[in-house]
Amino acid sequence: MAISRLTAPSAWTHDWTPGPGLANLFDLYPSRGDVTIGAATNLATDLDGPSKVFRYGALTINAELSITNRARPPIILCDSLAMGASGKFVLDYLGARGESSWPAADWVVPQILRLQGKAISLRTVLAVIAADGIFIGDPVFWVLRSAGLGDCTGTIVSAFGAALIAAAGCAPGGEAQRAPNPTYNSQCPGNGGFAGANAPGGGAGGGAGSGGTNQSGYGGRGGQARPWSGGGAATGAYEGIGLDAWPFGGPGSNGLRPGGSGLILCRGDVTLADGHQFSAKGEDGTTTYYGAPGGGRIGLIHGGVLTGVFNGTAAGGVNSGAYGANGGDGVADCRTFAQMGWS
Repeated sequence: MAISRLTAPSAWTHDWTPGPGLANLFDLYPSRGDVTIGAATNLATDLDGPSKVFRYGALTINAELSITNRARPPIILCDSLAMGASGKFVLDYLGARGESSWPAADWVVPQILRLQGKAISLRTVLAVIAADGIFIGDPVFWVLRSAGLGDCTGTIVSAFGAALIAAAGCAPGGEAQRAPNPTYNSQCPGNGGFAGANAPGGGAGGGAGSGGTNQSGYGGRGGQARPWSGGGAATGAYEGIGLDAWPFGGPGSNGLRPGGSGLILCRGDVTLADGHQFSAKGEDGTTTYYGAPGGGRIGLIHGGVLTGVFNGTAAGGVNSGAYGANGGDGVADCRTFAQMGWS
């Protein structure tokens, strides 16, 4: 009787592409079918977790749609979209708290995503991504990966068209501030965050004050925006030293929350009623000398006919306290597949 021998698996490489009109991207994720959002709804996300895809057929939004936890940008894919007068897509205060290991890279639809593995099969890799709803263009995911992908690695070789969210457009925060004269009662407002360009806005720096006791106050530095979050805000100080914002996005040293990032990609027609809203604002504050966080990045990209006028905001937070400063504005806009280079 012949003795069977086990054959070691062979290494493989596969270049995933999005297909014409993003067909492969849309087909990768199982659809939830035609859905109407008639009551406030939060899509399930992991706290500070990966960019998730939520796939629909005909999507009608007549109430507020958001996510359960701050996270990297949620991506909604749908075949058609109708937003009523009460329809909202809201990512206010939901910027993810990043870490130093997260690459501040563009969020893109990959033109080529090179997948490589050996012990795990390509079929299993794509099945895990689809089942977990991981956005295949999340660059942080391909650095950190997950246990379910075994020995598979992924490299975004090139982008298909324009960036969904531009890393280079992430705005800086406001610079640190110092009370101008320690020997006199002097006050100095914080420096506001800067506005983003196809990206979130920066967080505000803290203000500073001196009571005339030869002790200057020093405000902290506002946070740099990241693709997944507006910049965090710094604290200010009166005859002391304020705290710099957390440098990788998410809540600032004063706890105020920046706007999050997320997009709706609709390959068909879109109808937007007056009163609908896309919103990714930073949180407001009232504390003396403190800054406010930056706004996020939210928008709509459509392949079909648009009926109605897009209404969106990604305003930076406002600190109405004395000597406070405002966060930088992010971006809320509407683009076409053609403008993205996807046609």
